[in-house]
Amino acid sequence: MLNHYWIILIIFLLKRFLEININPDIIIKLLELLEKLLKKLESTSKIPKDIFLNDFTEILAVQRALVLSINICIDIGAHILAANNINKPETYKKIFVDLSKNNVISKHLSESLTEFVGLRNLLGNIYSEINNNRIYEIIQNELDLFRNFQKQLLKKFRNQLKN
Repeated sequence: MLNHYWIILIIFLLKRFLEININPDIIIKLLELLEKLLKKLESTSKIPKDIFLNDFTEILAVQRALVLSINICIDIGAHILAANNINKPETYKKIFVDLSKNNVISKHLSESLTEFVGLRNLLGNIYSEINNNRIYEIIQNELDLFRNFQKQLLKKFRNQLKN
């Protein structure tokens, strides 16, 4: 779990070593909200599949939590890119590609987050029916994606601290 100490450390390192001129309060709020969302998703992942798939309220809560979690990663990534005068990405998916190209996150994580932007778009717009079996699979097996995003941000700025 990302506690308040780590959030403060990430903000400090962002500002100190990337000379990022961002409002740390915004980033702290985003990371704290992401933590709350992940706790909700992790607690929901303990619900048996058959019960989850028949609980419309729980399905909606999980879908919304996933959309918000993805949006938080997008917002943080956009802040990092903008603060480093990297060209504004044309799409949300490109944010993660650019973060990877600039060695902020791994290529593998970039690819996974890019796929989740597609999920975000699907959940945010009713283009087709949503596969709730897939949503359940995500909360069972893929929430580490968000934890890895947090960890890679911290690792990136810790390494710079050693230099």
